[in-house]
Amino acid sequence: MELIVGVGVGIAIGDVLISAIGTGPWQIALVVALAMSVAVLLDGGAVITGQAAVSAILVATLCLPGATSGVSRLVDGLIGGATGLLVVGLFRRSVSASAVLVTGTGNQGASS
Repeated sequence: MELIVGVGVGIAIGDVLISAIGTGPWQIALVVALAMSVAVLLDGGAVITGQAAVSAILVATLCLPGATSGVSRLVDGLIGGATGLLVVGLFRRSVSASAVLVTGTGNQGASS
């Protein structure tokens, strides 16, 4: 979920600012600084902050001002995040991880 939030913050800020101020080295620095600042203000951890910075860099360097590629990247990120959450929700965890947990608890209880 943190990755989805980070992507959304980075793309939204990057797309809005690059459309308004254009592209260039100082624009990239400004977009990254603002995206990271907003991520920190949202009480995000390192994952959200880093993902916001990376997404802002991608939008600032690869998207032309006024293009809709930032919006399509946001939609792609949301679809990918939702698909990942769906897969995690539908498929159960590895059986070996559960077996280790049960075995560890069983041995501890038998020793007492």
